[in-house]
Amino acid sequence: DSTEEIISVPFEEYIKGVLAGEMPISFNIEALKAQAVAARSYVLKKMETAKEKEYDVVDTVMNQVYLDEETLKERWKEKYIENNNKLKEVIIETKGEYLTYDNQIVEAFFFSTSTGKTENSGEVFMTQLPYLTSVDSTWDEEVSPVFNDSVEYSVSDFCTKLNIPYKENITIEILKTTSTGRIKNLKINNKEFSANEVVNALK
Repeated sequence: DSTEEIISVPFEEYIKGVLAGEMPISFNIEALKAQAVAARSYVLKKMETAKEKEYDVVDTVMNQVYLDEETLKERWKEKYIENNNKLKEVIIETKGEYLTYDNQIVEAFFFSTSTGKTENSGEVFMTQLPYLTSVDSTWDEEVSPVFNDSVEYSVSDFCTKLNIPYKENITIEILKTTSTGRIKNLKINNKEFSANEVVNALK
């Protein structure tokens, strides 16, 4: 995305770069294997639906974060060989594995941290998929380093990012929540937003 170049990457090499981009290398090898299967499923589905495009995926959170070898060498320095070997083991042990439902490759959406429950796909996207229904994920509070995370904006920046007129006092009204209690629609200074619009605007 940053160079606006289209590059061709061997498939399993791509999965290795996604593992490095999407999950800390310190995670248990079994977690990395699960991520590899999800990442493989995700990109296979994208390849199915992107046949008319010049490319299959982008290398950012818009699809999956992919890190190339140069970036990994720079990031891991003296740990590069050890970390690279760990990821190679994950790739070898899961090679070719992906997820299907009714003989179709699944939409393998994944995310870092939940609030104690995952969300029904229909509450986030346009379609409710039978295999993407809400489940408990209570351990996130104990194990996720970003469960309690915050970002600060000046009032001016906040208003600019949301494209609302500047006001010293911000009023927020929750209009609708999902079945798991997350905000779905809200008003900020009397302007209506979907939660996704706010998330995207504030990154």
